Amino acid sequence: MSEYLIGIDAGTSVVKCVLYDAAGRQVARAATGTEISRPQPGWCEQDMNALAGQVEATLAELVAKAPAEARRVRAIGISAQGDGTWLVDEEGRPVRPALLWLDARAASVVRRWQEDGTADRLFALTWTAPCVSLQPPQLRWLQENEPDTLARTHAVLHAGDWIFYRLTGILSSERSQVGHTYFLRRSETFSAQTFSACGIEPWLDRIPPVRDGLSAVGTLRPAIAERTGLPAGLPVAGPLFDVCASAIGLGALHDGDVCTIMGSAAIHEMTLAEPSPVPNGIGYNIVMGPKNRWLRMLSSMAGTLNVDWFLKTIGVPASSGQPVYTVAENMVSGTSPGAGGLIYLPFIDAAGERSPFVNDAARAMWFGLHSGLEKRHMLRAVYEGVAMAARDSYEHMPKPFSTVRAAGGGAKSAAWMGILADVSGKVVNVFAEEECGALGAALAAGTASGLYSSLEEGVGVAVRIARQIEPDPKRMEYYDERYGVYKALLSAVLPLWEERAAAASGAAEAQ
Repeated sequence: MSEYLIGIDAGTSVVKCVLYDAAGRQVARAATGTEISRPQPGWCEQDMNALAGQVEATLAELVAKAPAEARRVRAIGISAQGDGTWLVDEEGRPVRPALLWLDARAASVVRRWQEDGTADRLFALTWTAPCVSLQPPQLRWLQENEPDTLARTHAVLHAGDWIFYRLTGILSSERSQVGHTYFLRRSETFSAQTFSACGIEPWLDRIPPVRDGLSAVGTLRPAIAERTGLPAGLPVAGPLFDVCASAIGLGALHDGDVCTIMGSAAIHEMTLAEPSPVPNGIGYNIVMGPKNRWLRMLSSMAGTLNVDWFLKTIGVPASSGQPVYTVAENMVSGTSPGAGGLIYLPFIDAAGERSPFVNDAARAMWFGLHSGLEKRHMLRAVYEGVAMAARDSYEHMPKPFSTVRAAGGGAKSAAWMGILADVSGKVVNVFAEEECGALGAALAAGTASGLYSSLEEGVGVAVRIARQIEPDPKRMEYYDERYGVYKALLSAVLPLWEERAAAASGAAEAQ
């Protein structure tokens, strides 16, 4: 009798639950949108109870779509958005709304650390560069601005830890979630030195015990089982940092494998057999799911967020019967490379940028607008600008490479993946399973529960390439010149970003 796996992918904007057979073929899928609140400029929060309810509801919807197969589920795996700060009290109740990785309120902390040498000391310890997304600067901000909040806090979690707790009742941390901020480089062990360097020693004992999401499992609580229709006691694995789950779902298990996950953020990561400090002072070194594997991650704050903002704010022409993303795809495909001379800097998020440089003042812009251009040129420039930023990150990777494994919402766009190949000069592989995070979580669950003898076995049977995109030599040559202009523009606006931020701060004080 066939056995099945469920992968939960709790992203920033959508919770997805996917049912797979043992060969990694999708049987059913359910998805629920989440809500982000922005109580102040630059703040991004999420209602923790609402997210837990959305996970339950999405699981129940999935079971309703395939009830017979759901009765033969072997295990559940969890992938979730990383970084951010999720706090609970002694009763396991949220202390406050979660601070997301998109939240920019810790910018002043990060700047202070950059100026006083703390950022350099932290990078020397962890080989991860401090940025506003990370939990340590957010904890420091809470310590300085909301001490009562931390006084009521029993456990400091990440999103995946919170979901795992709600499903199993086990309060813990998972090493892929905490390793890049709290482990020493070249080790897979928790270290108190990072807390001391950040000045957040009082909260050291609020981090729950660290567990391995690929081997240690919990079991589904009876109350959750009853509400979702799943068997009580079902093994639950994870929760993996979504960038790790996505790398697994793309089969990037070997030294030098490179992935781009074109989601809300644009994640660019290389799997390594040994952690690396290259490039110095930039990006993350993440303890991956498999033993003795690390991810060197250079993550832009905004990937598809740029397109989402464009479609929401500027929009595309109405087209009867066609989804908005189809219209956008046709607009980009029908516009020549170079977007009529426009260049776009893709730093649309209010938190600025974190890779391949850290600057909370970074902002998006079009360069070269004139009255002869149309929306299609602006949108094409957005796609090209995100690809230029990807190339910038690729050039900072610790090893040379020729192929990129692509996934995420942006990978569904054939036009965008073609642009990425031409701009970067890399072969782009797009995979059959679009939900690589959910698949990676499911494969982790299959390994932890013994369905597969190893993660490599699971990847071998479940991960399949759908199409391969070769860069076009003529367009590569053209985009090389455009990339030179992009980099020159980036260098030119760096000091202007600081002046703009100072002027904006002065204007706010003047009101």
